[in-house]
Amino acid sequence: MTGAALKDTGLFITAFITGAAVMIIEVMGSRVMGPYFGASLYIWTSLISVTLLSLALGYAVGGWIIDRYKNILSLVSFLIIAGCLVIGTTYIRIPVIEFSLGYDLRAGSLLASVILFGPQILLLGAITPQLSRLLTHDLDNLGKVVGGVYAISTIGSVIGTLVVGFVLIPRYSIDQIFMAVGLILILLGLIIAFYQNRKYLLLGILPAFLMFIDGPGYSAQPLNNNGTKIEIVANSNSFYGNIKVVDYISNFYHTRELVIDGLIQGGIDLGNGLSIYEYSYVINALCRHYVPNGNNMLMVGLGAGIIPAWMERNGITTDIVELDDNIIRIAHDYFGFNPGGNVYIEDARYHLAMHDTRYDYIVVDVFTGDITPAYLLSYEAIELIKKRLTNRGIVVFNLVVDLAGEQESLRSIVKTFRQSFDVVNIYPTGVIRQQDQSVENIILVAHDGSRNVMPEWSLDGHQVHALVQNSLVDTPKSPLVINGLDSALILTDVYNPLDLLDAQVKESFRKLILGSTDHAVLDSGIH
Repeated sequence: MTGAALKDTGLFITAFITGAAVMIIEVMGSRVMGPYFGASLYIWTSLISVTLLSLALGYAVGGWIIDRYKNILSLVSFLIIAGCLVIGTTYIRIPVIEFSLGYDLRAGSLLASVILFGPQILLLGAITPQLSRLLTHDLDNLGKVVGGVYAISTIGSVIGTLVVGFVLIPRYSIDQIFMAVGLILILLGLIIAFYQNRKYLLLGILPAFLMFIDGPGYSAQPLNNNGTKIEIVANSNSFYGNIKVVDYISNFYHTRELVIDGLIQGGIDLGNGLSIYEYSYVINALCRHYVPNGNNMLMVGLGAGIIPAWMERNGITTDIVELDDNIIRIAHDYFGFNPGGNVYIEDARYHLAMHDTRYDYIVVDVFTGDITPAYLLSYEAIELIKKRLTNRGIVVFNLVVDLAGEQESLRSIVKTFRQSFDVVNIYPTGVIRQQDQSVENIILVAHDGSRNVMPEWSLDGHQVHALVQNSLVDTPKSPLVINGLDSALILTDVYNPLDLLDAQVKESFRKLILGSTDHAVLDSGIH
């Protein structure tokens, strides 16, 4: 291979690597900000907008620079500086996010995206027109070269997306991934500099030192918060989010919580194994109330395994459908859950369509407050669930709503359920308030036919943890009256605007989390 051909090959490889880096940064951006701003429409709108705008500006800047200076120094400089900025993300991400939290979720997520990822993506975008110019040896092949550069860059983006989603995120921390991407960009710049002119290697002295300095992050060691010791005992990334197991140790209790992307998915007292959250008691009581002698249950969304563990202790065979096999491991290793029934690692809709087992109870608990999988709340999904129930069976959904404010989403959910079931009841489990924010955890129960039971439930026979005893006593035992169903929507697979209908609820819930959770728990970096 001639020197010119070798140089051209190296430049095409550069196009591939920078294209991959852009998408890795964008995907990782959702992991950086998700625990603080939620894995919501706001995050992806901000990241995609910043990525596209930064690339557009980068293309313009890169084209102007290469026309003006016509040498490879700018390419080397952009690669090394971009690499330094990627590595710098591990140093500044926490203070930048905490600064951005001073704004509302939309403005805050956009601001954090601009500061953290805009400059590095702009520099990577500026590399593409420079490569096109450096690879163009005569005007006759201009179109071929430009098309080839952008095609290879796009292929790199595809490969980068697949690698970060299927390989890197489940195995490595956010900081490790950013460090690796930054190092690759810097080394690529140094290789090009070495090949072109060794004096350019001086540009790599500073980033070479950065390679050996660990980003700050939050320590996973125990922290002290108002007399309560906080210890992060497990911290891992999966395909679906950052998973933490967090212990809270005080003079009175030693509790443990499962936290996914900053949102609590359940908690127990390690001393007695009792749940420390109201919703699990309400679900258990409602199941026993409506079907006193049920035989089997399907649990969609395992969480910490608190509800199915109670069911198993009471002789009810429980099958589990969980999308993330890491949750099964966490529930077993840290919360003592030992499944007695079948465990299916698959999507809930797929499972409901492909399996024909009928259950006395189907409990759906996959709603994490600011992420509502609307595809499980469509008329078609509810019909699938109904086919998996016995004649006496009930379906129970755990939801978060704003009963004091806009209820359009709840009305639409209730109206959609009533297309399939004779009875749809809504039960509150407790209000979470902070300043002007108010959201409520509610349990929906739906069934067909009349039953010889009153709609009011009770906690008779339940052992209740002291932390929630008073709130459960004060919790209304009768179903709520939901008015205004005539104007509500029927949610379908074809038209399901639930994400828009409950956007305010999601924002309120995320603000409550940010105001009540130590940022050491929210941070998804691992050291």
